[in-house]
Amino acid sequence: MATRPPNLIFSVDETPPRPISLILALQHVAVISVGWVLAVVLAREIGSRPEEAQSVIRMTMIASGIGVMIQALRVGSLGSGYLCPFSCGPAFIPASLLAGKAGGWALIFMMNASVGILEAILSRFIFRLRVLFPPEVTGLVVTMVGLELVGLGCSRFIGKAAGTSGGSPAVFWVALATLIAMVTPTVWAKSKLRLYPVLLGLVVGYTCSIFLGVLPQTDIQREMAAPIFEAPSRLVMDVSFDPLLILSLVPAFFIATLSSMIKTVGDLSLCQKINDHDWKRADMHSVGGGILSAGVTNLTSGLLGGMGQSTFSSNVGLSQATGATSRFIAFPCGIFLILLAFFPRLSFGFSIMPEPVMGAVLVYVASFMIVGGLQIITTRMLDARKTFSVGIPLIFALSVEIVPGLYGGVPTVLQPLFTSMLSLGTVLAVLLNLVFRLGVAKSVTMTLEPELGGSKKFLHLWKPRVRPGGLVLR
Repeated sequence: MATRPPNLIFSVDETPPRPISLILALQHVAVISVGWVLAVVLAREIGSRPEEAQSVIRMTMIASGIGVMIQALRVGSLGSGYLCPFSCGPAFIPASLLAGKAGGWALIFMMNASVGILEAILSRFIFRLRVLFPPEVTGLVVTMVGLELVGLGCSRFIGKAAGTSGGSPAVFWVALATLIAMVTPTVWAKSKLRLYPVLLGLVVGYTCSIFLGVLPQTDIQREMAAPIFEAPSRLVMDVSFDPLLILSLVPAFFIATLSSMIKTVGDLSLCQKINDHDWKRADMHSVGGGILSAGVTNLTSGLLGGMGQSTFSSNVGLSQATGATSRFIAFPCGIFLILLAFFPRLSFGFSIMPEPVMGAVLVYVASFMIVGGLQIITTRMLDARKTFSVGIPLIFALSVEIVPGLYGGVPTVLQPLFTSMLSLGTVLAVLLNLVFRLGVAKSVTMTLEPELGGSKKFLHLWKPRVRPGGLVLR
């Protein structure tokens, strides 16, 4: 039975009051919306029209809403039973870019649905694959997710990301004010104000952006011009692909799926650790249910015409920061996401989130992800084998960002692996973990000699055998 950590306000099976649940759900929606930026980036890269991107985002919202509710369930093999929402997965962007340039959105949708089927199948074997996911591997994945947010967050924080004001002082001050508004209640608040740091940050960030001119008036006018209510519709496209073209995309999407799955293992491991003070290892039954939920979400997203999705680590970091991990928050969160797809004016408000505000939110949640991952890594003593299992993948993963273009000469089919710090680090961590298991003893035999002194006789223990399941005396 899990031991409730003292810093939690609402643990996984506790139900917050309805008003608090609704506000917390809105806060999670705000964090999920950061992932929608990836849909806009992908649309621009493949030459898609803004209207098409909006349709993809709205369909992604519906799939995310369904996914977050399924994830919180505990129905047989479906659901992990934790608050671990879905949003556009960064791991799928390189593969989706290849598919989009080759066959447009229709090919992307088809491959996303295929990913969902693959995840659903692999989720049934996840317990047998437990050896692939020791704490040092899952912790490393969580840490790398946080490190990937560094580039996205800091570039927007100081105004160097595409679409910002080019590093103007106003951009920096908006980001700083937003970050202070989130950190202050998290560190010093003794009341329920600690539950709403991101909402406070968004209010401060949007207000400062309007007054300092960081949020363009054209964006505000476009939001006001959007219809209040409009049913979302799937992009209608001709589906006709060369089988060889689809086959050529399989390695890229398989690597993306593997990275996304291990990221899910890491996110759910962190969810378990947050809710259990004495956590030692991942509950793979819960993890398998979470991966099956991811498969259903991606299958739904592909059929509806949405983006490939993964568990969104930023929301796990938010839950840890606020101390509210209740899985019952997932249900109003899912309903809000689905409703947003039918109210373009509201959803457009999230899509025009100022870059410095977005950067501050990413920096805030990345702090918890990086430290949380390191805590998972150090739950067990690190010997030489585990040190290399963590250190080597981390070094080569960081090289992707530290030395741009370092892997530009790798074959095209492997490009998705070497363009993402998370993908490269994940694959290396899994492979090295398997390699360093070679030569590890399955059992240890220890003999204790009897000690006899004077007239006292001590108990003689004959060759106790230490096995993974415990200590057996014989």
